[in-house]
Amino acid sequence: MVSGKFSRCLASDRRGGAPRGLPSKPARGADVNQGAPPLALFHIGAETARLCAFFSLTSWRRAGEALPLQDRAILLGDAAHAMVPFYGQGLNCGLEDVRVLDILLRTANVDPTSPVPEGGEDSRLAGVLAQYSETRHEDLVAISDLAMNNYIEMRHSVTTPAYRIRKALDGILYFFSPKQTIASSIIPTLANETFPATAPTGWLPLYNMVTFRPDISYSTAQRKFSRQTRILELSGWLAAATVGAAVVGITSRSREPRMRDHGDLLYNARAWGASGPGWTFCGIADNF
Repeated sequence: MVSGKFSRCLASDRRGGAPRGLPSKPARGADVNQGAPPLALFHIGAETARLCAFFSLTSWRRAGEALPLQDRAILLGDAAHAMVPFYGQGLNCGLEDVRVLDILLRTANVDPTSPVPEGGEDSRLAGVLAQYSETRHEDLVAISDLAMNNYIEMRHSVTTPAYRIRKALDGILYFFSPKQTIASSIIPTLANETFPATAPTGWLPLYNMVTFRPDISYSTAQRKFSRQTRILELSGWLAAATVGAAVVGITSRSREPRMRDHGDLLYNARAWGASGPGWTFCGIADNF
């Protein structure tokens, strides 16, 4: 896509003529060829560059969504999901975009060499691009949110006791969880599947899921982290309630001997006052 500089854009153009539904000039009166590197224009062509510029200059594109244009083009990488750099996943996410789209194209048996009549549409390719946009959107929004949350975490949360306790608990629970996935073992699976159908098991810290587990999508990592957070919060409330109940029980049991001693003193004082020679202890007993 072109807007003063080049970014990533995957375009599919197997016909001549102007792209359907596009104005002869990009929106807002921008000149697509102005500022575009000549070498890039030589490789992708001015027509494809103008189509990419259409995406970059349209204001209706939602954050993190590829929004394909029929069977002609789709946005990938930073062009579709620019994010803050605080998780270091910008390039990784762009490469994952390519992997996911490639698998969808191969699964649908899309043939890039098949001719398309003038004015026609490759319905199979259009369906794949729409499917990619719909299914990938959740992951792209998730990593954008995770990157921003990681900025807040590094800016402030790392200095709080709650964060340090959470990190310690994550490390302990992860240590005792079974390690079933090895990076080399999942490469063949990821070459043919977007993501495994089975949900990740065991306790996994969020950073491990995002950085070291390409078999776990960003949205799955976000949901699992939220579930683990709720488990820790519930466990914390239960632990606090248990400690509170134990304190109340210990306090009540420690008061029982004092109450028995008080009752014995009352009984002895009354008995002694009834039979003893003085009135002083009878008054004390009566005050009890």
